[in-house]
Amino acid sequence: MPHENLPRTWLQMARRDIASVVIHWTKTRPATDRFIPMAPPGRDASMILDDIVKNSCLLGNVGFIKGNQKCVCFTETPLAEMVSIFASAALIGKATTLRYEPFGVGVPKEWLFQKGGRPVIYQPGDDYDRLPDDFRWRHCKYEPPSVDFTWEREWRIQADKLCLELAHTWIFLPTAEMAADFAERHPLWRFVPLELFGLPNLGDPANRNEA
Repeated sequence: MPHENLPRTWLQMARRDIASVVIHWTKTRPATDRFIPMAPPGRDASMILDDIVKNSCLLGNVGFIKGNQKCVCFTETPLAEMVSIFASAALIGKATTLRYEPFGVGVPKEWLFQKGGRPVIYQPGDDYDRLPDDFRWRHCKYEPPSVDFTWEREWRIQADKLCLELAHTWIFLPTAEMAADFAERHPLWRFVPLELFGLPNLGDPANRNEA
């Protein structure tokens, strides 16, 4: 059978680095956010995720996007790899240095593609002006070794907001307790506790870094 005709599910089993879901991870916002001109008072990641679920949408912003074009951003990095990153950072006390926290919204990659989402184009900053105007929102600076975010395998959709659909959305939270709390308040949504995938529960004293 020619390679291009192999079933996609077979390829995904053979290549565990191929993700079928892209995830928008959020993080606690400081009282002053340099990426959001009218930023509200500081809110933690759980509050931000709660607002996302309540409003059934993700808002676009211009953070890290050259040209101030509003986009909603996702990562194609497989869930297991992100959990490994979150877990490692938490256990060594480096969680605050990450750009994300384990609070996220996942959608099928194919669904996002149909809506207009695309993978970013990693390239030097000088290549930005070489892109057609309607491609420039996909530019992501890549100038190794000083600038290299290729591990994020970023996807974007150019939009002021992206409306979520219940049947095509998963909400990720750190613990089963948090997932149960969200499910009680938002019973129609699907909530996934990341501790099922190996994320340590830092509410357990045995998992805290006392260094």
